[in-house]
Amino acid sequence: MTKKRNYSYKDVDMLTGLKIVAGNFSSKIGELSAVRSDWTEKYAAELVARINQTIETHLGIDTKKDLRDATSGVSSIQASARRDLSFFKTQIDDDFKAEPATRHEILNTLGFSKYLRVVQKGNQESLVQLLFAFKNNMSESLRPRITAKGLSDTLISNIIWICLN
Repeated sequence: MTKKRNYSYKDVDMLTGLKIVAGNFSSKIGELSAVRSDWTEKYAAELVARINQTIETHLGIDTKKDLRDATSGVSSIQASARRDLSFFKTQIDDDFKAEPATRHEILNTLGFSKYLRVVQKGNQESLVQLLFAFKNNMSESLRPRITAKGLSDTLISNIIWICLN
């Protein structure tokens, strides 16, 4: 059975137009609900959802693909970042065990004291905060002090690189 269309445009054009109209309808629902009692926020949300579902079903457009791809990217970065940060902290603990005040100051300066516990529990926001604290506070004077003890400069560069990507 063929579908009868009451419009002369392509389906994608019509659905895109509908999505725009429904979005505007939804944003003005407070004013429009005075015109009809059945125009509610729930009705507007369901209308937008039906249009999105129609776009996905009939046009094959996956509107959540970008979100899934971004989440996947963050998850893969998160695992390597946590591993590198953990190794870095272990090395600092070992390299500066004879200088506890210096060790504490380095870990505090680089954000480990504030964020590490929550990062270990899998919190992405805290991981981002720790990475940026690390990148922003790894000064030109601190880096040589750390690498002089034997820690690889490449590890420090890898952690900073994660922040930039």
